Amino acid sequence: MVKLLDQTISPELDKTGYRLRLTCGKTLWDQLHAHTYYDLLIVASGECRHEYNGTVYTFRKNEAMLMRPGDTHRYLSQTEGINLLALSVVGVEMQLFLNAYDLSVHQLPTEPDPLPEETLRQMLALYDRANIDEDSSRRCCKLILGTYMHHLLRRNPIALHKPMPLSLAAALERIADLSMLRQGVPALEEMSGYSRPQLVRLMKAHTGKTPQQYILELRLSAAWELVCAGKLSSEEIADKIGYSSVSHFNKLFRQRYHETPAALARRMARIM
Repeated sequence: MVKLLDQTISPELDKTGYRLRLTCGKTLWDQLHAHTYYDLLIVASGECRHEYNGTVYTFRKNEAMLMRPGDTHRYLSQTEGINLLALSVVGVEMQLFLNAYDLSVHQLPTEPDPLPEETLRQMLALYDRANIDEDSSRRCCKLILGTYMHHLLRRNPIALHKPMPLSLAAALERIADLSMLRQGVPALEEMSGYSRPQLVRLMKAHTGKTPQQYILELRLSAAWELVCAGKLSSEEIADKIGYSSVSHFNKLFRQRYHETPAALARRMARIM
């Protein structure tokens, strides 16, 4: 069973939208869990085996991973002296940064992302300055997140030097609407005006995903939000996001979130 954590687990996160901490050799949590907020994880020293959305990675010094709402993860093992810098950010604050850096959530890395040594030093220096008072802590959290966003632009020069074509950007914005998402890749092709090969090439360049992968991720993210809202059945949600087969939808949802929509709905009903 996946444990779901929301921002109320931390008064600081709930109040300011940010929470910054260093694990300092503590035992990392081995229970499979997900968040309703973002979590930027950076290995300052040591390494660990980290399961992320069903895939196991060796997470090493100077590597970062950004957990998105609904992503599942846990730590399977760790070396002595493992030290993680963890920055939690609520969704509205993260969206402000993504907009400012002209990035989409689908351009965020989905595997360990190596950081330059200098970038890690800057982040750790900001952590040292963050414990003066609440205002300085929030400011340092924003600077750490901004440092990471700048790193993403440097590692993806296409995003920095070749803006996404307006027709593709408009199509991606429209496809996120449930009425369009239900129609899937054909609707995305039609709205963008590109042929299938052109669309695949452009989406791989600007989002790192094929149209099919992008639609799947949008659908499952939308499904997770609809299940958590608790107003629709699995059958209704499957139909709303474009799946005629409920069993196929349940299978995809379980692969992504490690539990069925019904199990998540029951757990959310207890929480709410």
